[in-house]
Amino acid sequence: MTTTLLHGSAHIQGEGEDEPKVAMRHVRKIERNGKKVKSFYGDGKFDTNETFTELDKRNIEPKIPVHINASSRGSDPPRRKEVRKQFVANWQKKSWPLFERFRKKTPKISEKVEEECRPWH
Repeated sequence: MTTTLLHGSAHIQGEGEDEPKVAMRHVRKIERNGKKVKSFYGDGKFDTNETFTELDKRNIEPKIPVHINASSRGSDPPRRKEVRKQFVANWQKKSWPLFERFRKKTPKISEKVEEECRPWH
């Protein structure tokens, strides 16, 4: 697979606009040039309401990890949705092995619980 750089910029650290604003400006320019951005990857610096709102307006899937202590309170709806999605995914990853151990020890009790949990597994 070949990758082509569509847009870029550079500045001295501590000067100029912050990275999320610059990145969203690049996304807008890329789309104005007729390209479709399907997903946006970034680190924790891009975990801002503005970034998630802009990506949601353009139907771009965010691939941005939210902060560990992120709260969905006070967030704009697109970021709130992502915080909750990542929280549930992390909770499932941690909790499902515990449930599996419980299920093996108490098979009759856990059958009903497993049926109720099946949609999210």
